Amino acid sequence: MGRRPLPRRRHPPPTCGERLVNGGFETDLTGTWQILNPTAPIARVQSPVYEGQWAVRLGDLQVTFSSYATLWQRVSLDRSRATLSLWHLPQIRESGDRFYIGFRNARNEWIPLLVDSANTGAGEPVSLDLTPYVGQILTLTISSSPPRRSSPALKQQDASPKGREPQPTMSLPDCSQDSL
Repeated sequence: MGRRPLPRRRHPPPTCGERLVNGGFETDLTGTWQILNPTAPIARVQSPVYEGQWAVRLGDLQVTFSSYATLWQRVSLDRSRATLSLWHLPQIRESGDRFYIGFRNARNEWIPLLVDSANTGAGEPVSLDLTPYVGQILTLTISSSPPRRSSPALKQQDASPKGREPQPTMSLPDCSQDSL
């Protein structure tokens, strides 16, 4: 008599919930993203856009005054893993301009996730693992900062590959893996 193979245990796919509100910048920033400096050059733009209709530009290469352009949003990571995904197009005017992605935790400590001073002029995907911070409420921050009298421009754009269903410009799915 032959042995019957044991049935394979199937694990359900992870359950995910998007944590960013208006991560695609498809609606007005008011009520979803907080602007640290209301006079800073921050704008929703329709070109260039990786996917979807809108992106956000932090800074402006034509501005002659120095200004930090910062957006932030509080997010709660309450599942077992989280990854921040985005597409960004770095354009800086002078050495010392920087682009930051990071967060402040419950103790108001600044945790940098990405500090970029590249001037590639080409869009690139960015994926940042936030799993070590699951269980916390974070103040996610995206910012461009000039060293002196310049204002870098950075366009945050969609992270989803072309030809796929449009996703938010910045996506932060917070997932749990349930197993049987």
